Parts: sequence; C-alpha cells; structure tokens
Amino acid sequence: MKGQDNSFTNGSSSMTVNPEEKVLTYVDPAQERRDTSQLSSAMKSEQIQSSFNFVNDHWGWTGNYYYSGYAADSSATAFSLFVQGLPVFNDDGMSQILVTEGTEGVYKYQRPFFKLGAQITTESKEVTLPSSVSVYENLIKTVDPDDIQMIVPGYVMGYEQNNNSYNRVVELKPAWFYKYNGTWTPVVGGES
Repeated sequence: MKGQDNSFTNGSSSMTVNPEEKVLTYVDPAQERRDTSQLSSAMKSEQIQSSFNFVNDHWGWTGNYYYSGYAADSSATAFSLFVQGLPVFNDDGMSQILVTEGTEGVYKYQRPFFKLGAQITTESKEVTLPSSVSVYENLIKTVDPDDIQMIVPGYVMGYEQNNNSYNRVVELKPAWFYKYNGTWTPVVGGES
C-alpha cells in the first residue's frame, strides 16, 4: 500500500483516515453497484447478513453498536452507537458503522476508530430535557405530524469545545430527536 497524507491505496481499493473526526473509510470502486432496483428480497437479506459478517471480521463489535437499518437504494447497512441504551447522533460519521455491499463484496466501509473510555465525572452534569409532550406540541407547529415517524431521547456527539489536544475529549449532550421523512434531526430546546 502506498500512502499520501491520510489515504492509502493498493491500486484497486483505498482507505482514508480522518484524524479530526477519527473515522476510517474503505472503498473498493470495482465493487460499486449502480442499480439496486433488481435486488430480490432474499438478496437484500443476504446483504444485511454479509454486512454483519464483515463487521465481525474487521475489528468486530465494541458492544455499543446495534443494527439500525438497511437502505435498499444504496445496499448500505447501518450500525449505530448506543450509550446507556440511548442512540448517539453525529453528522460526521462518528457514531455509525456503515457497510455498503457491492456486486460481489463490500463496496464501502466506514467506521469510527476511537473507543469511548472512562467518564470524566468532574465534567458531568445533570440535564433535564423538556417533556415529550412539549417536544411534540412544538414540532407540529413547524412540521406535518403525519410525517413524524419517531421521537426519542438520545445524545449529540461532538468534541468538548475547550479541549485542543490531539486526543480530544468526546462530549455527549442529551437531546430529543425526531425522525421525519426518514431523516433524524435533533430538537433544540423543545423546538425544532
């Protein structure tokens, strides 16, 4: 493999490491599947199982990632991070393992490469979220209630704002989230 910056290639596939977000991405362009419309239900089920096997064969489970969905249009299986039984959300790929199946093998594999360590109790504080009823009442002022698929408590993952070290401290902030037309969005302060 030869590398340039944080990218490595063997001529046919590549691996990129994002040190800021601590996310690794592997892509094998030869496996790209451009048309998923002809996949049978059995093939989709097989792809999900293959994704489980691939994750187990490549660093395995950390105990906190759970199957969270399959996107038939892209053949991508998602495994999301859960902390204390609640889902963790992050827009930079820090809270999900994604496996996209290709024509004969994995086309794309993306996962975080950090591990949550010890809790810093001196930095922890109790947070009270608004009630689920008030969250729902505020949401229906701005979105169609028929398109709200789910409302759940969870965590927003990011880096602590005042920490500039290389091994930055990951911060989990409690929040409400709603799934609207297939997309998860945080609810801010009881209002969307």
